Amino acid sequence: MKFQFDLLPREYKSLPRDVVGILLAATAIVLCISWIGSMSVRNAFQLKTAQDEVDKAEGELRDLNKRIGDLQPPLAVINSLKSRIDFLNTNLDTPASSWVDFLFTLENTVPERVSVKDFNPKDFSAQGGQFTIEGEAITINDVLEFIGRLQASGRFSQVFLVQNANKVLEDRVITAFTLSLTYTGRP
Repeated sequence: MKFQFDLLPREYKSLPRDVVGILLAATAIVLCISWIGSMSVRNAFQLKTAQDEVDKAEGELRDLNKRIGDLQPPLAVINSLKSRIDFLNTNLDTPASSWVDFLFTLENTVPERVSVKDFNPKDFSAQGGQFTIEGEAITINDVLEFIGRLQASGRFSQVFLVQNANKVLEDRVITAFTLSLTYTGRP
């Protein structure tokens, strides 16, 4: 056994060690360290979640920019088409192009229930030529609709019904017709 005597006056004597205080201080240090650790883990998780959201938003932005780029018309193709159209427009006054214009306009004006069998003359050397068109239609009203479309096109004038006759074809009665018209060409 060991005895210890302290002969110093009271104000110089060492203070007794408080075990409870030391234990509380150690507990406080451990709690602070664990709090700092848990906050670091929580912040890292929140940072990862926020980064994932940012990556997702950037991906959506890239996709949106790609779709916008796909929707924008390619200028090289448009300019190429414009130059081709200009070339065609400069050549539309030749007799061969008059055929193209005549046939295109005729095709657009023929109703579904009308068929054109023949047209005469087959010469486009002079603009404003007289033509006759022969064809067949289901009813006379279809022929009248065809005449109205020809006049409304602006490329044909003086469209008249010259002759019409009913004809039996495969147990059906159809109307054969002959039209007289003047092709005026492009206005």
